[in-house]
Amino acid sequence: MRTSWIKALSIGLMFFAALFATGCGSSSMSSSMAPVAVAITPATATALRGQTQQFAAMVSGNSNSAVTWKTDIGTIDSAGLYTAPLSGEDGATATVTATSVASPSSSGVARVVLTLASVTIAPNAFALVPGGNETFTATVVGLPNTQVTWTVQGAGGGTITSTGSYTAPSAAGIYLVVATSAEDANYSSVAEVLVTTTPALFSLTGSPNKAHEWHTATLLTNGQVLVAGGGQEEEEYSCEAGMNSAELYDPASGLFTLTASMEDQRYAHSSTLLQNGKVLVTGGFSYDQKACLNLETSPALTSAEVYDPTSGSFTPTGSMQQARGTHTATLLLNGKVLVVGGGSTGGNFPPYAGTGLATAELYDPSTGAFTPTGSMSTPREGPTATLLANGKVLIAGGLTDDTAVPLASAEIYDPATGAFTNAGKMTTGRAGHTATLLPSGKVLITGGLSDVPLVGISAAEIYDPESASFVATQQPMEIARYAHTATLLQNGTVLMVGGGNSVVEVYLPSGDSFSPVGLTNFDRAGHTATLLKDGRVVIIGGYFSPDTAELYQ
Repeated sequence: MRTSWIKALSIGLMFFAALFATGCGSSSMSSSMAPVAVAITPATATALRGQTQQFAAMVSGNSNSAVTWKTDIGTIDSAGLYTAPLSGEDGATATVTATSVASPSSSGVARVVLTLASVTIAPNAFALVPGGNETFTATVVGLPNTQVTWTVQGAGGGTITSTGSYTAPSAAGIYLVVATSAEDANYSSVAEVLVTTTPALFSLTGSPNKAHEWHTATLLTNGQVLVAGGGQEEEEYSCEAGMNSAELYDPASGLFTLTASMEDQRYAHSSTLLQNGKVLVTGGFSYDQKACLNLETSPALTSAEVYDPTSGSFTPTGSMQQARGTHTATLLLNGKVLVVGGGSTGGNFPPYAGTGLATAELYDPSTGAFTPTGSMSTPREGPTATLLANGKVLIAGGLTDDTAVPLASAEIYDPATGAFTNAGKMTTGRAGHTATLLPSGKVLITGGLSDVPLVGISAAEIYDPESASFVATQQPMEIARYAHTATLLQNGTVLMVGGGNSVVEVYLPSGDSFSPVGLTNFDRAGHTATLLKDGRVVIIGGYFSPDTAELYQ
């Protein structure tokens, strides 16, 4: 009996041991099947430019606690140390993600608000005579400490006190005054100082009724300026759209008044004063909501119209053979208009305009018709066209399409034969540049885009029709420019304005050199500059300041 009892007890103990083991096994299985979760601390944080924030990740549901880190703005290392970017993202929210190494489908997310802070300087640009004084002020927003430190960038640029009182050097030039946050040195602002013995005067004039950029401005025979069309950004669709509005600037009163609207909405079009005093408007880019929404482009136009100053109205004329924008239109000595090149679609900043065109056509005011003429050897959008003293036309630079490197090649159009011939190469490729016929018969070519999108260059060169050659000027411009203007003044010098900067300089043919002369009231690009009959220049609109105008005198 004893043996049986012991045997039974042994069997019972084995049963309970097995039952306990089974229960433990069930608990382990349940634990291994629990979902993996990743939690990040802190869940939210704020950071200034360049500031760091340490994050930690806790992994549950798996014994492997390793994670990988990533962020969409700024940087984060393998230990979870986040570094905010140095610039460009103020006010944005960065997402920090920790992903389980053992379970890549499991992640945790934290947010970093990049502090919206800034330092601004007033004035942000100023012209002084050598040794002159100006007091700058700095405004700090979004930082606990509102104090700044003042410095002058570059040796010999003058001196500045701790309170912002600046004294210009004795040497003329362009200098930079910098205000840097005492709280975080990654926040600063720069003001330009032009030191010159003869600062030019730029004065505000009346404001346009409409905002204009990539528009046209044409001096009429009565001395007024016709301002036609231009682009306006459709923010809802992130697309540049053309306008059909037009207005007149009266130099006597300094006022703009609306005139009749064009038949079509246009920007990056052309306007040409005809020998009969009327204005031919051709091509450009219009606006199509569906195209902007899906492709971020605007269709090019074949249409053309004529403005009659007597009636103040636009009348449709014959259509071009091809739709084009960012093209050129040149009044020939025989009264016809040569229309050359251009691109097929808009939406981007000119001269980027889809696929370039090599074709050219002639407009005859007597018939109102466009007829094909010879084609260029190379498609070009955003080139320049200059009527030479011999009646031929120099076509220079441009892009073959909106992904290409700007062209250095040039061609000559001969109205007598209707053909284009090779004119050699410029010293550098350019698009969105300027070409100005000098009193000597030579052509000054300045700035434009080189091989980096939307970055201007300072290089300039001269085309000599007699030698059929391009030669770099003795010195480049003081400022790199693109989408700027170059206006031949009555004294034979050339005024360079804009291109994303307020510094104005003049080209002096006698020294083959450039000299800074003043500052515009606003930064500009894609604006117009028109020489008035009294020798002043009216500067209208443009990207950055589309609803402003000022006078150079």
